[in-house]
Amino acid sequence: GRRIVSGSGDNTVRVWDAASGKPLGPPLQGHTDWVRSVAFSPDGRRIVSGSGDNTVRVWDAASGKPLGPPLQGHTDWVRSVAFSPDGRRIVSGSGDNTVRVWDAASGKPLGPPLQGHTTWLSSVAFSPDGRRIVSGSDDKTVRVWDAASGKPLGPPLQGHTDSVRSVAFSPDGRRIVSGSADKTVRVWDASGFVAIQLACHQLRHHQLLLHPETFQVGKDFEAIAMRARAICANPPVPPPLTMGASPAPASKGQSQSSLRLPAALKPLLQTLHQVKRLLRV
Repeated sequence: GRRIVSGSGDNTVRVWDAASGKPLGPPLQGHTDWVRSVAFSPDGRRIVSGSGDNTVRVWDAASGKPLGPPLQGHTDWVRSVAFSPDGRRIVSGSGDNTVRVWDAASGKPLGPPLQGHTTWLSSVAFSPDGRRIVSGSDDKTVRVWDAASGKPLGPPLQGHTDSVRSVAFSPDGRRIVSGSADKTVRVWDASGFVAIQLACHQLRHHQLLLHPETFQVGKDFEAIAMRARAICANPPVPPPLTMGASPAPASKGQSQSSLRLPAALKPLLQTLHQVKRLLRV
């Protein structure tokens, strides 16, 4: 916490002494357009920057010199960058609607771009264990990705009504927080809200769940399948956190208390997991 790094519309990165507020050396120069995002590596020895020139750059934090050539691959502004917790990877989100993962040492991309968002990315972050990536987009959604395979971990998390501008994991990795241009913050419980959306993603297109009455599965299972279908038709989302305003009303079929209390999601999850076990999904 002894230094601050900043990126500017003057195309430079600067490092500052956090106590005195004085610059530590000259500006870091190399980008040819606005610097949109900067971050220190976990050990504080490197800086990563993303720019409107469509590139990512890595710098030596002590000398201010670039560590290799710029990381190229994005076709639009790089709006968000971050290091993985172990400092070995970099994640970037761009106006080209994609997320990219890079080898921090070689600067080479680790696999193809992560595709799924329908418009520009505004924020990306690794989970504390480095196994997941979260991204927020102007398409009003939050997405969670497998950091190794690049595959989405279920459907997008929906609930915001305007561009998602910032996302982050909690220190224990069990929650995701998102901030939006809809003037709200939402907290997603990975063991509750997110887990229900993932389970519904796996189940919603299964014929036995869609039409349980056409199969000879017994009345008990048919009732469970019908409950699961009802849950997935209107999965709960966390209530927005707002200042000076009452909580948003619950969605149809869900009480406000059930949205606020992760414990109240347990019966919903139990139903979905019971169906998954029976279907071997």
